Amino acid sequence: MIKFFLKILTCFILINELNAQVVFSGTQTVTSQNFPNGVIIQSGAVITMNGTFIIGTGKRIYIEDQAFLIVENSTLGGNAWTGIEMATVANWRCPKDAKMGAKLINSTIRNAFIGIRNADVPFLGGIPNSTISDVIGGFVDIDGCTFDNRWVDVCLYNEQKICGKRGEIKNSIFNSNNSVSGHSAIDLQNNGKDIINNIFYNQKNSLHRYYAITLKNYTGLIKNHYCPTKIQL
Repeated sequence: MIKFFLKILTCFILINELNAQVVFSGTQTVTSQNFPNGVIIQSGAVITMNGTFIIGTGKRIYIEDQAFLIVENSTLGGNAWTGIEMATVANWRCPKDAKMGAKLINSTIRNAFIGIRNADVPFLGGIPNSTISDVIGGFVDIDGCTFDNRWVDVCLYNEQKICGKRGEIKNSIFNSNNSVSGHSAIDLQNNGKDIINNIFYNQKNSLHRYYAITLKNYTGLIKNHYCPTKIQL
């Protein structure tokens, strides 16, 4: 009888482990592996991802308030995973104290619904101004990356600053191979981020709607982009 209950307990533990998200804390570097149930970057953690990572369908990499993620020389992919998402921060906190955010460097983000969004709210299309002004999104800096996602590649709201500066989106490539509907590479609202030296490809047919950049209440700099196929700015 005891052996029987031990077997049941062991099965229960294994099922919980299989269904559990991976939680990272502290300061550490994570190398290539699969995350079938997603990832949580705990508050206060600084995590560097370096390698190839497969995230489970419908799962995400979630960055809690006061946590920071660095993705460098890596590929993040999976079958219709959710993307990199950040916690929502109340608008009363001084943006210059921001510690939550992400840096993406020389990496590929592909086949997510939204590659990266800096607040845990729906993407721009359905957000009223009254809602968006009540939150602050995390800091995001992107350099030398490739994006190929299903709905939106980069979606940012009311971005926090670090040392008085917002991050940039520069030297990156935005594709539409994996797009499943009208696709927007970059969505920005209430943001002053600079967008420099990027390439936007529309690899769908001419009837497929593709927006390179959509903006609302934007005060940053946009320059030096290459758009070799039919897209809309």
